[in-house]
Amino acid sequence: MAATTGVSKQFTQDVEHGKPTVQFDRVLKVLTELGIPLSLDIPDEAARELEHVRAGIGLQGTYQRRRTKKRP
Repeated sequence: MAATTGVSKQFTQDVEHGKPTVQFDRVLKVLTELGIPLSLDIPDEAARELEHVRAGIGLQGTYQRRRTKKRP
């Protein structure tokens, strides 16, 4: 797997064993190469804050927000 995803064998083993300090961008690369989708459920309040921060630094939204049921 390491060879096909472009990461080291050690990194792959670290991910497989749940090492808590791996680089997230590299984990995303491995997931993408394996065809594993990743989605995040961002609470409404956090999504509004994210939009505010992005607007303040000139970024446009690059994610799609899914509507989910409100949690109790």
